[in-house]
Amino acid sequence: MEQIRYAIADDHPVFISGLVTNLNRYQDLTFVFAAKDGDELIYKLKFKENHVDVILLDIKMPKMSGLAALQTIRQNDPTVRIIILTGTEDDSYIFKMIEEKANSYLIKNSETSEIYQAIINCMELGFYFPEYVKDALLNKEVRKNRLNPKESKQYIELTLREKEVLKLIFEEKNSMEIGQLLHISERTVDGVKAKLLEKTQTRNMVGLVLFCYRNELVNLF
Repeated sequence: MEQIRYAIADDHPVFISGLVTNLNRYQDLTFVFAAKDGDELIYKLKFKENHVDVILLDIKMPKMSGLAALQTIRQNDPTVRIIILTGTEDDSYIFKMIEEKANSYLIKNSETSEIYQAIINCMELGFYFPEYVKDALLNKEVRKNRLNPKESKQYIELTLREKEVLKLIFEEKNSMEIGQLLHISERTVDGVKAKLLEKTQTRNMVGLVLFCYRNELVNLF
């Protein structure tokens, strides 16, 4: 079983201890280290033995905040999955963290099973957006369109197959599942995904999803 290595950055030791205990039930997860603030997180990530696949990151921490840590990490590592895990369910924070290339945004009272699912989805799909995040992103675009109804959207022409794959991406299906549902190979699915990234000029699935919200492609579904 391939292990997913993760770290936690949060300034509440009791929360960290409880979360690690709860996540220990999943045999494919390996806890690597904890950091009490962004500065300590950035420092520990410099060491090879502290390599992680996923970071569970709080926003409000002393010294370096979660936002500053996210921005710093993304300058050096675009691939590590970063899941915001915070007590702040505020739309403005959601927008900012997703725009800064966080892979997911969860509130701290989320069930352990959902945190685990977010980790798996981020590893397999590149993102995990619970319903309140999707609603916040959609509502933001609705409000923006009302204020600036003439603001131009980027129009891209999609084939039927690209629309089918995009719809299933929004349903958080991985390549294998998409292939099974559409009766095509995983390689073909990955080729369609690559074409979608090329057409939208985005680098990853998070960017693709944001592009769809900004340009009302979600209305296709």
